Amino acid sequence: MQKGYVGLTKQENLYEISANRQNYVPNRLALQKKLASLNLTYSSNESFLLTQKNKGLDVKTKVVSLSPMQEKLQKAQVELTKNNFPLAEILLLSAEFIGKEIK
Repeated sequence: MQKGYVGLTKQENLYEISANRQNYVPNRLALQKKLASLNLTYSSNESFLLTQKNKGLDVKTKVVSLSPMQEKLQKAQVELTKNNFPLAEILLLSAEFIGKEIK
C-alpha cells in the first residue's frame, strides 16, 4: 500500500497543478455531496471489516486501507473549506478508489 499511496499522492499533486493552470473549478455542492457519500462509505467499510473480523476472517490487509481513506477524506474537507476545489475533488476520487480496495 505504501508505494501505491505515494504514487496516488503524486498524481493528486499533478492533478491540482493541471486544474489550476486550466482554471478548472469543480462544483462545490457536488463535492460536498461526494464527501458526505464517501464518509458513509467509510463508516460502512469500517463496520464491514469489523463484522468480518468477528467472523474470524483475516482482515489485516484490508484494514490497512482505512487510515489512508480517512486521511484523504479529512484533507478533502479541509480543502473544501479553503475553496481549493480541484484538490478536494482529486482527494475524494482517491478516497473512493481506496474504499473500493477494501470490499
